[in-house]
Amino acid sequence: YSEGEDVRHTIESLAHQQYPGFIEIIAIVDGALQNQPTLMAARNSRALLGNTPRRSLVVLPKWQRGGRVSSLNAGLSIATGEIVLALDGDTSFDNDMVRNATRHFDDPNVVAVAGNLRVRNARRSLVTRLQALEYLLSISAGKTGLSEFNIVNNISGAFGVFRASFIRNLGGWDAGSAEDLDMTTRIKQYFGRNPGLRIVFDPHAVGHTDAPHTWFGFFRQRLRWDGDMFYM
Repeated sequence: YSEGEDVRHTIESLAHQQYPGFIEIIAIVDGALQNQPTLMAARNSRALLGNTPRRSLVVLPKWQRGGRVSSLNAGLSIATGEIVLALDGDTSFDNDMVRNATRHFDDPNVVAVAGNLRVRNARRSLVTRLQALEYLLSISAGKTGLSEFNIVNNISGAFGVFRASFIRNLGGWDAGSAEDLDMTTRIKQYFGRNPGLRIVFDPHAVGHTDAPHTWFGFFRQRLRWDGDMFYM
């Protein structure tokens, strides 16, 4: 929602993945009626796929704004692949991300992969530099250790990879807020009955996102995140 031209960078980074298989890119534009610039940017991105074999782009406008959860479920309902990546529209990815993330699903017990997020605009201000360090410690380093013990605590909403059949059996996303933590918790509820199931963190599946560059924006983001956790 309201990403504008940034969605072009996301779509282009997915179109140019070094992955031999088919990639279906589904751009869900929430609140497309009042979000025309984002809708047009997504539609105009079809030209970016001109010389990329085994890639397709589906632009799905949701005319009334329904929020992130309804957008995720709308994408899940039309996705045709065995693996579904739930990604933010303002996040770009290294060109080996899909290959690194999907290789784990050769193990039938792996039901989800958490991607490694980095701050793309780290040099913009002191605030973004500190967040870049935070992401490095809490995600790159922290989740690497958690993954070794199969206790990954959250699959980021901006960068999560899932076995589609498992997510459909769960009924898709169903929280009004904190949908990433909710999905992670619901997946882990199955670990007791199926101890072989795993959530993996891959430090080499890398995405880049813009962090708030002012203290005001930073605190607003964290208040929203803390409110989501309280909702859970």
